[in-house]
Amino acid sequence: MLIGYLDRERRYQFNNEAYRAWFNQDPAALRGRLVRDVVGEQAYAATSGYMDRALAGERLDFEATMPYREGFTKHIHTNYVPDVRDGQVIGFYTLVQDVTEQVEALRQVAALNEQLVVINKELATANDELGTANRQLTRTNVDLDNFIYTASHDLRAPITNIEGLLLALREQISASAALSDNLIPQLLDMMQGAVERFQVTIAQLTDIARLQQAHDLATEEVAVAEVVEAVRLDLAPQLTQAAAQLLVDVAPDLRVSFAPKNLRSVVYNLLSNAIKYRHPARQPVVRLRAERREPAVVFTVQDNGLGLSAQQQGQLFGLFQRLHTHVEGTGVGLYMVKRMVENVGGTITVQSQPEIGTTFIIQLPA
Repeated sequence: MLIGYLDRERRYQFNNEAYRAWFNQDPAALRGRLVRDVVGEQAYAATSGYMDRALAGERLDFEATMPYREGFTKHIHTNYVPDVRDGQVIGFYTLVQDVTEQVEALRQVAALNEQLVVINKELATANDELGTANRQLTRTNVDLDNFIYTASHDLRAPITNIEGLLLALREQISASAALSDNLIPQLLDMMQGAVERFQVTIAQLTDIARLQQAHDLATEEVAVAEVVEAVRLDLAPQLTQAAAQLLVDVAPDLRVSFAPKNLRSVVYNLLSNAIKYRHPARQPVVRLRAERREPAVVFTVQDNGLGLSAQQQGQLFGLFQRLHTHVEGTGVGLYMVKRMVENVGGTITVQSQPEIGTTFIIQLPA
């Protein structure tokens, strides 16, 4: 802190040792010199008016920016205390404190606050735009769901009618056409194939609509063993037909937070795929295990079927991906499984080797 005393002519009569560091001079050499000559014209102009008021008898407390010389500017907090004797002001005491660091810090804070205001305005604008986009996307998704449902529903009846007409036409032609005429049966087969492909498309649309609806199903605590047993009973005919062995290892009290309908779909898809894509040269053996491994419930479905190459594994969860064409399917099942699992924060992975078998591992939040 600078401590000094100025007389009425504004000459230093006293100054402390702190003046040495600010003005690079011996403090004693400053005594008797005008303050203007010591601090410089610009700094003097910044405080001259306050000096007038101090010499008029007013006690002052103020802050100012003092450009003492080139490259040396200070922000100061100053007290002027008049020296009054016999009713006359004969000078005043000066107390000057360096507040440069505080002022610069406040300026930086103010600048940052201004930047934050701008950023907040930009964020608010971006949030508004994002909200508008999300609302539009929601409306689009609703419209898409409605379209898929309506299209799959409205197209089903006409296709069924066409299929019925084809069957009737086939019976009529078979009764009247010459046995040597091979063209008519060929055309009928082509028409029947077109109808069946159309039916597959409708089934795909129905599956997608079902997936969209599944996303909104509420979760609840589900008994895993009960769901697995229900699926096993549903698949009993397929298991018998394939002479497949299903080995289940699930604790009776194991529960998971999931939509019951979705959990059934997940288990059904994995088990039915294991049966469908069995290896023709050996008895199918499918193992399903579910257990709690904190912080998750882990499902493992393992088979000894056809297996998958590395390339096929990369395509496995894509929409409408069919990697084996010798059995019926829409290419939607595993896509739906992955979506349902990920919708609740879970994961699904696959490990497989061609001609050896495949293992699916699902982790669901406990």
